Amino acid sequence: MLALMDPCRGLVPADRIYFEIDLKIVHDGGEIEDFSKGVIVFNRVRLPHDRQTMAVDLKSYLSRVEIACAYVVCPVKATIQVNILKGLCNISRVKAWTTGNFEYNMILYNNETTSRAADVESGGAIVDGGFVPLSRRVVAVPFGRKLVVHLTGRGVGDAFARNLILPIGQSDGVIHRKMGSALLEVKVIWTAVPRRQRQGLIKEVGDESLLM
Repeated sequence: MLALMDPCRGLVPADRIYFEIDLKIVHDGGEIEDFSKGVIVFNRVRLPHDRQTMAVDLKSYLSRVEIACAYVVCPVKATIQVNILKGLCNISRVKAWTTGNFEYNMILYNNETTSRAADVESGGAIVDGGFVPLSRRVVAVPFGRKLVVHLTGRGVGDAFARNLILPIGQSDGVIHRKMGSALLEVKVIWTAVPRRQRQGLIKEVGDESLLM
């Protein structure tokens, strides 16, 4: 599994979004080989009328990279933080999805291999005042739905897996939960995603957006 960096803000697809892919393989001898390199174009106009998700791919002679894209209507940006308030524990995975949309859950943090091997009491654990270094922090939540944050980990002598549900609010949302022997805090900062104002009249013809 690849640890991908997240966007620092919600993306507003007025017409197209370009995803640049640059993946390399490092061999045992130190030799570096291109695995996938190119640009994927996501065109909102090409979304099927009966659903709000589509997949775009980048093909090369070595690989095929596919990106699953979802167009969120009336989105609210959720910035997620996971903190350890008391005790110590080893968080192995953090995932997020919205109510009614578990199929497209996103992995925000994955450290399962290290967490299985590490002894919580001797090393590898996050202690008081620490936080989980999420590789992705930003999630777009459709207005009218709730955010679900799933935490999996291990405390001193016990394991836990818990879903935390946070409704969209006008202020920051905070949930405190005891996970094993530790007290965790999940904090969500809600931010409106403004619509991009278009000058003139945009008419959609087939797969193209034309300025009239």
